[in-house]
Amino acid sequence: MQRRKRRLLIVAVSGRALARSARRSDLDVSVLDAFADGDTRTLARRCHAVSLPLNRQEILAWTKRIYSDDERFDVVYGSGAEHAPEVIEALRSRARVLGNHPEVLHVVGRARRLFTLFDELEIPYPEVSFVATTDRFKWLVKSEGGCGGRHVADWPPSRPLNSGQYLQRFVGGPVYSVLFAADGESFRVIGWNRLLRATGEDGSGFSYQGALGQFSPDAGIVRRITKYIESAVSALALRGLNGLDFVLQGDRPLVLDLNVRPPATIALYDDEFPRGLIDVHIEACKGRLATATRHPTRRECSGHAIVYCRRSVQIPVGLLWPKWCTDLPCSGYTIAAGEPVCTVHARGHGPQEEIRRVLETRRIQVRDWMESTAALPHRMPTS
Repeated sequence: MQRRKRRLLIVAVSGRALARSARRSDLDVSVLDAFADGDTRTLARRCHAVSLPLNRQEILAWTKRIYSDDERFDVVYGSGAEHAPEVIEALRSRARVLGNHPEVLHVVGRARRLFTLFDELEIPYPEVSFVATTDRFKWLVKSEGGCGGRHVADWPPSRPLNSGQYLQRFVGGPVYSVLFAADGESFRVIGWNRLLRATGEDGSGFSYQGALGQFSPDAGIVRRITKYIESAVSALALRGLNGLDFVLQGDRPLVLDLNVRPPATIALYDDEFPRGLIDVHIEACKGRLATATRHPTRRECSGHAIVYCRRSVQIPVGLLWPKWCTDLPCSGYTIAAGEPVCTVHARGHGPQEEIRRVLETRRIQVRDWMESTAALPHRMPTS
């Protein structure tokens, strides 16, 4: 008799990476996200586009369409949940939610609560202000509960702060992240990453640009960041896959963000684990962190970069994408200026800078091809 696959619902701004990992764990996966991209539809049994920010009524309505009242299923949430803890709370009455408790989302999604916690834990961060200021330093305006950097912008001093906004002093150093798994008490680092910066040419601003994996920080940075993670795990009883972003001011790390759900960098390490990182996430949520074992031979440097359009484009019918592209929009879909088109990937045993150059070449290649005013061929260049 064939074993029935465990059902998993993924709820996120973009669920493709989680869906791919879930398929590697032989799960029966359905996805609710903002894009319902072509490759996500291929990976999932059911895939539907939902509005942003995530809406409780809409998510519950789609959940009811996907699963009958007597069906048992699990839920894994990704980006976007920070702004909608009430959605996760509602799902808990319908299914087993594998991730941090909604109260944790309330903490990280409310700037005053998050930075108060950082102060209590002695975790340093760039200065914040909840009132408008006129000093000469550069500030960024951010929205509470935002994700992916789309909520961040340069702040003109003449503009008042809106409800739910706050200011954070800009620090111009390199930005990094660490991906880790936690079981509520202890944690294990999966990987250190360098985040890519925007080029300023496509209007994407502070939006997430991508990352390079297998970064090796010096011992002092590792010691400090490890201490901060340990404090956060203990204070919030963090479970599953989480991420911490930080900027280096000289040799001093300042924490920018605590992602209490699987971050985008899971895609950089998923192939290193026999059953994918979704399995590590699920097991860690159940208190079984020791299962986070790697393939001994798959330690390449991996990177990905987001392609943003400088002007509105429509995806032609029958387009054949290069194999190094994911998050593929469906034929006929119109992408507005400044919106993401797809993700390009590169990996190898060479240095990080070499992987970064390949990513940049591929990013520009796809962007320029998409924006060409000539008649588009059905196959993109694949170098």
